[in-house]
Formats: sequence, C-alpha cells, structure tokens
Amino acid sequence: MPTTEIRNIAPYRAYIIRTSFIFFLVIFFWRYYSHVLPHQLKNPDLFNLGFDPLYIIYHLLNVGHILTNENYSYIFTILLLFFTVYPIINPYNRTFLIIYALLYLSYFIVLNTYLTFHAHYMSCILLLNVCFIFKKDINFNFIWEFMRYFICWIYFSAFIWKIINGSLFQASFGLEIIKTSQASYIYSNPNSFWSSFYFFFLSNPILTSLGTLTIFLMEALFVIGFFTKKLDGLLILSIFIIHLTVYLFVDTLFIEQCLLSIVLISTTTWHKIAQKSKLFLYKEFKF
Repeated sequence: MPTTEIRNIAPYRAYIIRTSFIFFLVIFFWRYYSHVLPHQLKNPDLFNLGFDPLYIIYHLLNVGHILTNENYSYIFTILLLFFTVYPIINPYNRTFLIIYALLYLSYFIVLNTYLTFHAHYMSCILLLNVCFIFKKDINFNFIWEFMRYFICWIYFSAFIWKIINGSLFQASFGLEIIKTSQASYIYSNPNSFWSSFYFFFLSNPILTSLGTLTIFLMEALFVIGFFTKKLDGLLILSIFIIHLTVYLFVDTLFIEQCLLSIVLISTTTWHKIAQKSKLFLYKEFKF
C-alpha cells in the first residue's frame, strides 16, 4: 500500500475500540497494583503544576483535592472502571467514549500533579481517545492515519534526540545507564538472578554497546514509515522490543506506549481478525 493512501479502517472501529479498552483495563489494574488509582492517593500534600495552564486551572478549581478526597476518590475510581469496561461491551456509544476521555484526562492531570512529574507515557491513552470520539467514518480514517505518522515521528524523533545530545556517539552510554538504574538493586540483591544478569552485561561492554546501538537503530527505523507501510509489522515488533529492553535495563515500564502499535496494524490484518471472529459484527456508528 502506498504511504499516501488513506486506509479504510472505519469498518473495524469496533474491533479497534474493544482491543484498546481491554488494554486500558489491563492498565487500570496495573495502576491498582502500583497504588496510584484515585482512592489510593489519599489526598497527598505535595504537588507540582509546572507552567501548564490546564494543570493550574484544575488546581485553582480544587479538582485534585476533590478527586483524591477520601469520600469522592472511591466514586471516581469506580467511574473510571465502569467507563473502561462499558466500551468493551458496547463500543458504538460515542457519549460513553467522550465521558471516558474526560475522566481519564482528569485522572491524568491529577496523578501527574501529585507525582510532581509529567508521566508523558500516560498521554498515549489520551491520544487514542481523541481518535475514538470522531463520528464520521471518513474523519476517523483521517485521524487514524495521522496517528500512524505521529507515532513514526515519536520514535524517529527519539533517535534524532540521541544524535543531538550525543548519546549515539558515546560508546559507554548503555553501561552508564545500567549502572545508574540498577546500582541500588545490585547492591541490595547481589546474589539474585537479575544481579547476575546485569553483571554479565557490565562485564561485556562491547556486547552492551552493540545492544544499545541496536535499540537506537530500531528507533531510526521508524523513518521508513513515512515512505511505506510494507514494514509496519517490523515497526510493531520494534516498539515491543524497545520497551521490553528499557524495562529490563532501565527499570522503566512504558506499557501504555506499547498500545500505540495498534495504529500500525494493517487493514488486511484487521480483516483477518474480523473473519475469524464472529462474535462482534460491524455496525454503523450512531451517536
């Protein structure tokens, strides 16, 4: 398929929404495991607004305090769960998709405010929600195609940043990352399997440097996405390898970003999924 051709992805919108919200539900329980759902924040005292006008407005309106209050935080958490589950059952109700987008936006802002850190990876769910609220099929096709190019830019720009800050030319970059990220773990668990795993790569700097360079090149590979869709399967694989590697060596899990690979799935693949699954039939969206 030529890269300039707009894919007709709208007939598979229900499959896309269901798949996405199943993943959103997994993320919800991951947040529960991490103790960062609204009812688990316990109305914290520290916060950081930065210079984001929307964060400041939320703070002035006392939204963060209300949504993390002991009385209301449980209601907010239940609403998040309900509006995450419902689109899996019925992906055709645009109103529920919009409400979920607003609820998640509020959770996104409140959590980042009290984290005192901008967890940019959480914005991936926001980006997909923007796609889902478009009513007309042609608009959905256009925004979905735009998202594909935007994802290619996200990863390719990460490679460009490696050139700008010089990490691409620093042979010991991978070693220094492992030392910085895993020093405390190795010190606390010197005899564990993972400590031995990290010691192996620390003791083999050439192998570590080659692995680091491979990850950088996987990011550079996304420039191909601007010229052809034929290698989108390889780009999907690259996304998962990149984030799995980052999790193993940097102890940072960007699990939300893995979902962005859904915009790279071809219409042919979605058609095969639709043919094999007769549980959910395509219907015209009526909002």
